[in-house]
Amino acid sequence: MLPPELSEQACSLVPGEDRLAFSISWDTDDTGNITGRWIGRSVIRSCCKLSYDDAQDIIDGGFEVDVSGKTGPKLHGQFELKDVVDSLRSLHGITKKMREIRLRNGAFWIEIPKIVFLFDESGNPCDSLLGVRKESSFLVEELMLLANRSVAEVISKAFPGCALLRRHAEPKSMKLKEFEEFCRKRGLELDASSSGKLHLALPKMREKLKTDPVLLQILLARAARAMQLAVYFCTGDLRGREDEWAHYGLSIPLYTHFTSPLRRYPDIVVHRTLAAVVEAEEAYAEKRQSCAASDGIGNRCFTGLYFDEEAAESEEGREALVCAAVRYGVPASEVVSEVAAYCNERKRAGKHVEQSAENVYLCALLKNKEVIFFSFFFTYFFFI
Repeated sequence: MLPPELSEQACSLVPGEDRLAFSISWDTDDTGNITGRWIGRSVIRSCCKLSYDDAQDIIDGGFEVDVSGKTGPKLHGQFELKDVVDSLRSLHGITKKMREIRLRNGAFWIEIPKIVFLFDESGNPCDSLLGVRKESSFLVEELMLLANRSVAEVISKAFPGCALLRRHAEPKSMKLKEFEEFCRKRGLELDASSSGKLHLALPKMREKLKTDPVLLQILLARAARAMQLAVYFCTGDLRGREDEWAHYGLSIPLYTHFTSPLRRYPDIVVHRTLAAVVEAEEAYAEKRQSCAASDGIGNRCFTGLYFDEEAAESEEGREALVCAAVRYGVPASEVVSEVAAYCNERKRAGKHVEQSAENVYLCALLKNKEVIFFSFFFTYFFFI
């Protein structure tokens, strides 16, 4: 993490203060499909700050403007509480449709509760509970996934030899067969013989085991173990093998990490690359008015919904991209490959430390408890 002066102030959306940012705006239809897109530099002045609990209260019907005594978030500027409530509920409806589309297209969804430890004044674990994600979490997650996907599309097409993306390979056939055999022994005929069928098999498994949540959690944990880990990679290393760029878990062809530059170095590399694309687009527009950046959302040659390959391959387009890459320090493919390898190793090490720490806390908690827990199942599955 960056120092608090940066992560909590200068680089954070502080309500009522102007903040420089990269913004992505989308147009959607009534069914949740994206019909237009704009990506560029912006100045944001947030009107308020909401916690996940605040957002969930609004989704559930709380924070009604006409309810006396209800304490709402502190507002800045010309907006009223009604504006915040209406906007958030509208956004919730849109993201629910987007999520439905993703799952319908084959996104692999395993939701296993994660243990949360409670500590006493001395810092020792005194109790635990299972963390439950709410609709407010899914709302934020859906928009983050969409932003990451949009940026991946832009940088991989503008710089196909040196873009830093994140891929998730299909499960290995042996792991799938083991999972299918595990289910068969427990009376579940689950056809997971191919990775394409696995995402279809899981909803049926949930339906069959809705009266046996313990066995369901065990099977979901086993399904998660069949998955390979998601990894960073340089597109230049897989040039000509674009089918291997896909993210199996999300069921999308392109994905990267863009939304957390305050805590992940890969996001910073991606930000530099995106900044180069935006500047190259502006430089190209100055020379070729047919691709003017001021025409509106969805009409940009490099960052719009449809990438203009003819513009990128033209002499003016290539020159604009090269100059912008030099200015913003877009790393060469060899450097991106090294960054990807290092970040993959550090991410694996971090997950190992996290798992070890949770095991230590769990052992300490069980030791201090008078009641012995005979079984507790949880897993560690991070493929996003």
